[in-house]
This record gives sequence, structure tokens and C-alpha cells, in this order.
Amino acid sequence: MKKTFAWGFDNKCNPKVLPSLIQNKTIELKFWVKQIREKPMFCKAEVVCYDDFFTLYNFQPSTPPPVELFKKLEPHLLDFLLMNARHQVNYGPSEVMISRQIMDDVNHFYRLVHYFYEKLTKYEIEQVLFANIYHEGADLIVYLLAKAMNIPVLMCYQSLFPNRFFCVSDVRDMGNVLNKCPTVSSPAGIDIGTLVQAPLFYMQNIQDADWHYQELESDFKLSDQIKKHK
Repeated sequence: MKKTFAWGFDNKCNPKVLPSLIQNKTIELKFWVKQIREKPMFCKAEVVCYDDFFTLYNFQPSTPPPVELFKKLEPHLLDFLLMNARHQVNYGPSEVMISRQIMDDVNHFYRLVHYFYEKLTKYEIEQVLFANIYHEGADLIVYLLAKAMNIPVLMCYQSLFPNRFFCVSDVRDMGNVLNKCPTVSSPAGIDIGTLVQAPLFYMQNIQDADWHYQELESDFKLSDQIKKHK
């Protein structure tokens, strides 16, 4: 069994993947970043809720990474900042999150590199599994560290069909959409009909932009902030 670092796999799209792999003794789960904070009965690994990575969580790493690793990851700092910026509103809309500066996120980048390097080395991780292509910021750092440390990676990408995924070991396997646009075929002209509609399942637990805007508007009224900081 390979010692495994897992990201995700606890939402409605793929809740049975890790329990099946553990039950079949395919993997030895050592570290799990998951959406729901509770630790399930079958899991003996260290579990962290990924919300903590988006709220300037105070990490205390014990193993400093080699300088060579930082040199490999630093060219991706801007990518991290762009991904992590979404959490300024989506996660923990508090005054600390809203008012943070770009250097807070730059420092957060380096702290996350320390933190995840410590976990990868402490548990002697032999493979990293992602439930989705990295897009949160912190998961990008895990992916880059694994690649730099020659740790095999497997990323799933949910299709529009239940329990059906694309699986790649390198993000470049998805294609370079910036330099090569896919060829779009002509419509097939198939009439599917609307009498039977399958229940939607993909990203059903995700709040939309209107919901976040209303929450932000109710929590941070300009008049209240002026009175508080005058």
C-alpha cells in the first residue's frame, strides 16, 4: 500500500472513493484535506479542513524546505495569488479577510510551502490524489511540491455523469488551451427530449455569486465601518 496524501473526496460527487481504496488496501491514507471538518470512522489519517488554508491560518511547520524547492515554486506565485484571491469573499467574510493586503497572501504562499513540505516528508508520502484539478491556491502548492519532489500525482476531474471521471497525472495532459483551441464540431442534431430529466448532482452544495454578494452586503455596511473606524 502506498502512503497517500488526499485532497477532497468527501462531497456528493465522490464520497466512496477513499473508503473503497482503503478497504481494498490499495492505499494507506496518511494525510487528508477535506471539505467537512468531521473525521469519519474509517479514517486513521491526520485530517485538516481546507477552509483553514484560506483564512490565513497560523501554521507551525517544523521542517524547512530546501532552497531549491522554493526556486521551483516561486515562478508560480502569481498563479497562487490569483487563485487564492477568490477566498477573500467566499471563505470567512470577516474584516480580517476583506482588509488583508497582497503581502499577506505572499507570506501565506511561503507558509503553505513550509506546511505542506513538512506533511509530505513527515508521512513519507508516496502518492498524491486530488478529487479535482487544482484551483483553490493551496492545492496548487501541493501539486507543485509533489512534482518537484518526484511524488506521483493523480488528479480526477468530475464529468457530467455520476461516478465518471477524467484522470490525469499532469495538468498538461488536459491540453494547452492558451496556445491551441479545440476544434468545435457541428451540432449532431440529436433530439434528446425533455420528458425525463435526471436529477442534477454536480456542485449542488456550492452557493452562487448572488448569495455571497448578499452575505457580504449584510455583514459589511459602509456606514457601520465608518462609525467603527472613525
